[in-house]
Amino acid sequence: PPWWKWLFYVTIIWSVVSVIGYHYADWFPLQEEEYATEMEEASAIKLAQQNANTEAGGFDESALVYTEDADIIASGSKLYARNCVPCHGTVGEGNTIGPNLTDDYWLHGGSIKNVYTTIKAGVPSKGMISWESQLSPAQIRDVATYVLSLVGSNPPNAKAAQGSLEGEEGAVEEVVATEEAEPVAEAVAEGSEAGKAIYTANCAACHLADGGGIVGPNLTDNYWKNSKGDKEGIKNTIVEGVAGTAMIAWKGALTDTEIEDVTNYIMAFKGTTPANPKAPEGDLME
Repeated sequence: PPWWKWLFYVTIIWSVVSVIGYHYADWFPLQEEEYATEMEEASAIKLAQQNANTEAGGFDESALVYTEDADIIASGSKLYARNCVPCHGTVGEGNTIGPNLTDDYWLHGGSIKNVYTTIKAGVPSKGMISWESQLSPAQIRDVATYVLSLVGSNPPNAKAAQGSLEGEEGAVEEVVATEEAEPVAEAVAEGSEAGKAIYTANCAACHLADGGGIVGPNLTDNYWKNSKGDKEGIKNTIVEGVAGTAMIAWKGALTDTEIEDVTNYIMAFKGTTPANPKAPEGDLME
């Protein structure tokens, strides 16, 4: 048909233009040139962000080094006391939630850049929230510096080593913490095995295995902070999380079925008696 012939003619014309434009007249950039141009643009954007950060009292993250500056450590100490103690202990000794910060073993790297990145980005799968929206780059640096200043302090009741030990030659020794899980209340143990497995893997660190609460609230009483204690309220808290706390949004990390299972499991805690229940928090729901 005529339209097909004319389309064919257009492709012939375009092939001539393409050869001349790409290889002789420099009308169009080749892929290598496009890549180089985009890399230059990205470098310029990064430099502009670094300059803006520096003008705002920040620093170049790529050039971050550990310092024993007393003012930075003092600032980090205050920020740590306000934000990190519930999960890592008063002096970095660690607890049932967060690891010991005073030994030479690290789960996500022990350099100043590693610690900075861990605080900035968080570890959502472990309940470690990203602090980027709540702390400035300088504040994150201060906390990271303070954390590294704790290494070797040997506090009492320090948690067993976790993670890897990086030697001078880069050797890595893996360490797995061995801690006994707390017994689950009998009534809850009869609940969904799927919900129990999900709760144990993701929720027990903050709420304890029997729901008594430690960093997170007690799940066995009738006091509730972010819901009415009904199924839909609990499910919504799991899905959306609680901004500004260690309670992350589990939407995406858990499937709808898994959220349903763990919600039912948590509902079964009501009326049980945990070993060391946390004091009531929130409002009493009748």
